Amino acid sequence: SGLWHEIRDQIADQIGKQGGTTTLREGPFGPELVAEIPVAAGQGEGGTTRLARFVGVDGPRWFLRGVIAGEGAIN
Repeated sequence: SGLWHEIRDQIADQIGKQGGTTTLREGPFGPELVAEIPVAAGQGEGGTTRLARFVGVDGPRWFLRGVIAGEGAIN
């Protein structure tokens, strides 16, 4: 199953502890995590969130993790 399965769960747990939410969906590179992350105090209006997509690709002795933010996270 590779590293992405394990790391994806860790990311979801951490975002949940911060008060955010995550959704698992199938993307162009396989399973990806779509997250709604609370904005830290002083970085925007209270109660706002930002979107991010986490993608992971397992290879034969390597692993790549990417985070997509901004307009690219919406699609």
